[in-house]
Amino acid sequence: MKTYVKKSSGILAALAVAGMCLTAKADLVGGSYTTGTTQPSAWDQIGGQNPFWSSVTNANPSSAWGASQAANINNSDKIVPGAAYYVLGETMFLPSQRYTLTGISVLWGGVAPASINQIHLFDVTASMKSGDGTSITNGGGAMYDITGDLLGNGNGITFTNNGQPTATNQLIFTLANGPIGNDASIVVGDGHVYALEFWTPSAAPLGVDWGRLGANVNDAGLTGDSFMGGGEFTNRVTIAAAGNGGNPRNYILALFGTTTSNPITISSNAPPGLTNFLVDTFPSATYSGGSISTVWSNWFGTAVVNPTGVTWSSTDAYGAGNSGSMQINANFDGGTSQYAVFNGFNGNGTGTSPALNGKKLLRFEADVKFASGSATTVNGTTVNYGHLQFGTVTNGTGGDYFGSKEVAVNDNSWNHIVLPFNSTLDTNLQSIPDVIAHIDGNWYTGSPMSGSSTLNVDNVRFSGFSSVVAPPPTMLSLTPATPALRILTPSTGRENIGTLSTTMSWLAPFGGYPVSYSFFLTNFPATNALYDFRLFFVPIASLRTDYGGNWYQNTFFDNDTTNLAGLRLSATGTNYVAQFIYKINTAPGFPNNIQAEILPATMKGKWTLTFNNATTAIITPPAGTGTNFSLSFDTSAFAGDVALVFSAVANNTASEYLPVDITEAHFGAGLVDDVFANDLSIDTSGTWAIKADVPNSIWLTGLHPKYWVNWKFPDTGYALVESTNVGNPASWLVVSNLPAGNPLDVRLLGSQRWALLATNHVPTGNVQKLFFALRASQ
Repeated sequence: MKTYVKKSSGILAALAVAGMCLTAKADLVGGSYTTGTTQPSAWDQIGGQNPFWSSVTNANPSSAWGASQAANINNSDKIVPGAAYYVLGETMFLPSQRYTLTGISVLWGGVAPASINQIHLFDVTASMKSGDGTSITNGGGAMYDITGDLLGNGNGITFTNNGQPTATNQLIFTLANGPIGNDASIVVGDGHVYALEFWTPSAAPLGVDWGRLGANVNDAGLTGDSFMGGGEFTNRVTIAAAGNGGNPRNYILALFGTTTSNPITISSNAPPGLTNFLVDTFPSATYSGGSISTVWSNWFGTAVVNPTGVTWSSTDAYGAGNSGSMQINANFDGGTSQYAVFNGFNGNGTGTSPALNGKKLLRFEADVKFASGSATTVNGTTVNYGHLQFGTVTNGTGGDYFGSKEVAVNDNSWNHIVLPFNSTLDTNLQSIPDVIAHIDGNWYTGSPMSGSSTLNVDNVRFSGFSSVVAPPPTMLSLTPATPALRILTPSTGRENIGTLSTTMSWLAPFGGYPVSYSFFLTNFPATNALYDFRLFFVPIASLRTDYGGNWYQNTFFDNDTTNLAGLRLSATGTNYVAQFIYKINTAPGFPNNIQAEILPATMKGKWTLTFNNATTAIITPPAGTGTNFSLSFDTSAFAGDVALVFSAVANNTASEYLPVDITEAHFGAGLVDDVFANDLSIDTSGTWAIKADVPNSIWLTGLHPKYWVNWKFPDTGYALVESTNVGNPASWLVVSNLPAGNPLDVRLLGSQRWALLATNHVPTGNVQKLFFALRASQ
């Protein structure tokens, strides 16, 4: 029987913080950049050298430029309240050997923002991960957290954008040692993964282009994928995961340097704008006399014997001569043995008094190294040195482990660990009195660990805010929820849900004429919005060839498809309008030809499009008189396989994430009959396909929704609470802690969090006295 609580929160949340002024003098030759050859067929040299790495594998930057892809770079999370800087874009690289980095070159164009742009370089080897099981460097779910910056002594390098006449102009940054850092002495390589980021103080810079490869990315290297983040400290995700759609957009980048045998540069700085909270760096002056057992010792388990099992070693992760590391010497019995070494006995805690305030903290970091020949276990087919967990003691009894690391067998180098956590979601982490390093030799019961194990641990620390984040606005928007399919639409893309079936054409319909296509709306943006909701007939033969016959290969099928027709419902800013629109043999381009138009008094209710024959039809609105019309265009493109697709577009930022609720959809003579109000899940195996720039914004409520509630982001350190008695502080309950049932569904959409409250999230009784708020976690 285990003698501890085996619990892991390990929650990776998108984080943004109060704005901080990040300034740095430029450690660049000339203080900025030089302008190289326009439309280069080869990279200009730096110091007589060609690049040692480029995201363009054919070495021809201009030929790789995707002219149609030269759009303004935009951040993925839109406006992040309080953020001082935003990420224009990131590109990953993995040097094949060690180089002293001497220069950086990009293809760049545009004129704004004019000043205080920044370059940042992060070693993300330890924090790369995947949210969907794909590649951790260029899969759809790849993500990483930034750690200490290698440039500008942790602050990055600032430069002024002088404005470039073309977007294929080289910007050449030559690194120098200067007043901020030794930026001409940074060593990269040996299998480490790096992220080079450009930041701007503008949330959505206009007129700034960082050249990227064309959409099919034939020249992209394995680590060339572009990552995006909407503020200084948001975790980075691929553009697909961020909801911006499209194929990987690999920015055109070249790196210059000289080969070296010097140690790889490791940053001990906190991420830009954050603070390090050191637990222990194991300095020689403190521990070389043998006193480590008075601070660190084994809490429980038989694999480590006190005090001989925990010693100090002069081996230091950064090679510092005045420091070392903690060495844990264990022996596993091939059965139930484990250890939990921590600094909680003897009253030392984390070296702070009182314990660390977990509401300030965003992540835990440490460096670990296993000795060759250490005991191993097997996770699936991967042999490793054990399931190493880090955590803290909660209530003096159990261990709350906020993350883990498994080091593969034969990897006997130092490994940097980054473990994000959220004390709002795991309230046990709101106070950190100590740190535990734990290995359970029988974690994988089919592969118990046996024999000796030697683990070195160094640079144990947390990073976070210097103080608890100021509270976000507590005014919450609360609206009743009804069973439906809700679509919340971003301003820069498309949210599409359509049929898998391609037998939806009105020409020669199943069951004969008349044939109808209807749907019910119970919510729609007000007339002062700028918003389009469309029901498109999509001829499969009119798709671009790279779609492979599936409309859901790209969110912008309405632009790419040569023939398209359908019903468009619009809030124009002054009124409502319903139109039958089409395009014939036109691509790229959107369907803007109008065949029929009415001005309905409301969008809420049943909409029906009925074809009496191949060329005459009627639009019937929820209220008022319908309109008959004839088709004047050539309909032959719609005679074959045709899918039906709902497509929602917010036409400006003021209209984004306004809801549309669909309760029913009925197409043809029984081809689709879906009452979303009765569905427990969206049928994506037989009825529907989803292709959305922000997939989380298509939301099925389920049978028993109660309320929609939303609030501004960031909200780190705060929880959604509710009460039926505002005057009684003890009556406020954290919504996610309410009795079991449907889990609280919370999603980050743009700069707001949305939550769908179900029956079990609302206390019984008089709901007329139910109040919601954001409250700082206690």
